[in-house]
Amino acid sequence: MSLLKRHLAPFGSEVWAALEAEAAAVFKRSLTGRKIAEYENKGAKFAGANTGRVTALKERLGEAAVGVREVLRVVELKVPFVFKNADAELIERGAKTFDNGAIVGAARTLSDAENALVFDGFAFGGVKTGDGGKNGAISGIIPSAHAAHKPVLVKGDEILPAIAEGIGALKNAQIGGAYALIIQPHYYGKLFSAAGNGYPLTKKLTELLGGGAILASHALKSGALIVSLRGGDYEILGGEDISLGYEKAAADGSELYFYESLTFRVNTPEAAIALEWK
Repeated sequence: MSLLKRHLAPFGSEVWAALEAEAAAVFKRSLTGRKIAEYENKGAKFAGANTGRVTALKERLGEAAVGVREVLRVVELKVPFVFKNADAELIERGAKTFDNGAIVGAARTLSDAENALVFDGFAFGGVKTGDGGKNGAISGIIPSAHAAHKPVLVKGDEILPAIAEGIGALKNAQIGGAYALIIQPHYYGKLFSAAGNGYPLTKKLTELLGGGAILASHALKSGALIVSLRGGDYEILGGEDISLGYEKAAADGSELYFYESLTFRVNTPEAAIALEWK
């Protein structure tokens, strides 16, 4: 992508490769949404996704009624950071380590933004994120799940019965597995310390989830979420996938940035259920 202007940077491909390797490690850990939703790349010119909906307007064109097709808008995300010249020189001299704090921080920021889009949705001009694409709003997994299912309440540390109840609700809604349990890191440690009748809770969870995943993620602001992994329920529609570009020279280095464009579509609101602690 020429807009990334990488050819203007005062360093070459070896440095870009080292930066991308550092970022890739963060994205592999942190992009929770991509572990449960299907990602499809539509190309850099992708500007909107069809919802199949039409909104009738009061205005008319002559004697003709007017309807406007609704689309899911594409969001562009950009996170700048400064990469120091001294670290670029280290890489070019063959150093295996350098100060990766800036690029790791920027990669985490972009991961947080993408996860927020997937799980919380995004509203334009006050439109609610649960509107399912109406007026361009992007509906996230959590508001969609709340609209489809009453959250399951967890009593203290008794998470296993709550998960069983949640999976039961999904199955009753004809939502097959396997399933993923996405849980806040605050509660994740309890999964490895709790046990029942000498049988580790994590093994019981794996059986309940049908061999699915247990994911600790800061993408959730509260509670936990059970999501079907059967496929087709959630789609990340990407334009330009996550890319690293050059912006301009900085005082002691270069201002670089992460960029991506994407939208998110919920095809089956019933495919997830929330768990909440009392």
